[in-house]
Amino acid sequence: MPFLSELVITEAGDNNWKLTAPLRYTAAYQSFEIPTKAETDFASVPVLFQWLIPRSGRYTKAAVLHDFLWRTPVDGVSRGDADGIFRRSMRELGVPFLRRWLMWAGVRVASLWKSKFRDRLRDLPRVVLVFLFPGLFVLAGGVVVVALLLGFYLLELIAAAILMVVRSIPSVQRRTNPVRAPTMRWPA
Repeated sequence: MPFLSELVITEAGDNNWKLTAPLRYTAAYQSFEIPTKAETDFASVPVLFQWLIPRSGRYTKAAVLHDFLWRTPVDGVSRGDADGIFRRSMRELGVPFLRRWLMWAGVRVASLWKSKFRDRLRDLPRVVLVFLFPGLFVLAGGVVVVALLLGFYLLELIAAAILMVVRSIPSVQRRTNPVRAPTMRWPA
């Protein structure tokens, strides 16, 4: 197994985690050690797509490695290389084919955007292919999820408005039950 240590973390914020022990990864020609106190947000999946790819899963160690390679300059490792290492390490962790390619395409889009399309532009046809085939299904699911979330949000607003109106009517009697202190009975 290319990951030679377990992932040991502690919470560092709402969506950030900090390593409390180093994470080691060794591939055919490279080895990386992610040091203690390195931070990660696991998989940076937009909320719209977390129904399909949660922020953590079988790929969590690969996501931590990818975050480290993106945030810390490592000699000879570009963002495009980091993205490739991410996909390879997900394969080694047993992440299913389509999921790892979708995740790779997502980080490649971010890499290409940040580099103003100068970092390994040769990956662009593969990114487009991944987004055209399975990406259309994912996007369709995302649209459904957004529609349902908006519907739920509207229902919450309507319920809140109705409650405010009902509470503002003076003739509505509010019955309150006093809170009683708990009692304890010992067996005789």
